[in-house]
Parts: sequence; C-alpha cells; structure tokens
Amino acid sequence: MQFDGDSGFIRGKDSRIWKTRLAIDAFCSLPRVHTAALERIVCHCTWIFLLRRRLLSVFGHVYEWIHRYKGLCVPLWQSVVRELRDASSLLPLAVTDLRLPWSGSIAASDAEGEGGLAVVTADLSPRAVASMARTSELWRY
Repeated sequence: MQFDGDSGFIRGKDSRIWKTRLAIDAFCSLPRVHTAALERIVCHCTWIFLLRRRLLSVFGHVYEWIHRYKGLCVPLWQSVVRELRDASSLLPLAVTDLRLPWSGSIAASDAEGEGGLAVVTADLSPRAVASMARTSELWRY
C-alpha cells in the first residue's frame, strides 16, 4: 500500500495496480484459464479493493465460474471477462481518505452459500463508532 501522510490518502502501489491490470488483460485473451490462476488474480484485486469495499461487488460471475469449474482449465464466460475488465478499470479508484470524519450510520452484512443474505443497520453517534472501530482485535489472532 502507498500512504500519503500530507493528504491522508492510502491506495494500492502503482506497480501492483499495473501488474494486476496487465495480468487481467492477459487472462482475458487466453483461450482457457485454470481456476487456481484466476483465484490469484481475484485475490490481488480483493487486497486492493479492501480500501474501497464497495468495489468488491464487481465480482459475481467470476466467483460462480471459479466455483463451478474448480480445479479445471476452461474458457472464460463472456460475463467473467466483462467483470474482470470492469475490475481492471476500477483498480485505480481504490483510494481511501483517512481524514474523513466518522459516520454514525453502520451496517453489517453476511451471505450464505445457498443464496441467503442478511443486512443489519444502526445509527450511533460518530464518537461511539470511532471508539469501536479503534479497538484492536489482534488478540483474536
């Protein structure tokens, strides 16, 4: 990651973003792709997208393709190619401003493998949210 202390912005390193984008371009032109190789590309994208979590929603068909063909080398669906190209375009936008004020609106979500989904929201004071968010969870690991 690349941090600019003057502006408060954090983003993926330019070199990592470009390597990932070039890998995506190469994958999209291959006649067949092994699921394990694509999983590695998705992991690189995920690491960068964690800075702007809503970007993670770009992958849907990609996950379905990996799950369906696990361990095989098969052609990519056009919908997978489209999502990969979209992800490539979004990589430079994964930037976070660490100086933004805390929000009092919080949400948590979870998904289950059979299509279930749950979302809960709450409104708290920004001070309470900041206090909880600053709690170190290293003890769990």
